[in-house]
Amino acid sequence: MVRGASSRLGHLTKRAGARATVSSAQTDPLSRAAFKFMADTAKASTEERHRVDTKLEDQRQSVDDRFQRILERFSSSQNSLRTDFSSLRTDFSSMRTDVHAVDKKVTYISGGTGLLVVLVTLAGVANSFQHYLQMLVFYRDMGNGMEHHLKPAGVVADWKSGGINKGAGERRCRTPAAWPGLSAHIPRA
Repeated sequence: MVRGASSRLGHLTKRAGARATVSSAQTDPLSRAAFKFMADTAKASTEERHRVDTKLEDQRQSVDDRFQRILERFSSSQNSLRTDFSSLRTDFSSMRTDVHAVDKKVTYISGGTGLLVVLVTLAGVANSFQHYLQMLVFYRDMGNGMEHHLKPAGVVADWKSGGINKGAGERRCRTPAAWPGLSAHIPRA
């Protein structure tokens, strides 16, 4: 019990000493200046922290505003890009339609040109064939005329009898009017 009382007495003595120290510090000019400096430093630190917080908030707000403007520009650019892409797609569809139309025209022109070439070729072949037929008819008529005028009934009889009138035959062969097929192709004097 004596130990507890002495312990409590020591505690009270320490508290009284501390109060005396604080009391003496408040009355001491150097201590008051130190306390004032500490208070001013704490106040300045608090104000500086508030200024920094305000500045950071302003910067954050500025960054948010810039980011918002960037988003708005991006959205506007995206809409513009969509419009441009739609316009390009429309132009591409129109160009593809024009290409198909030109391809169709080229196909028609090529087909018509090929048909014309075939017709011209056939016409040339037909003309050549007609010329060939005319030559055959000419040679046939010439042969018929020669056979008719070189071998008349009297001449054949003379041939059979052994006496042929060569002069008359040669004279008839030299006469153009005696060959109907050949007389049309011989120019008149």
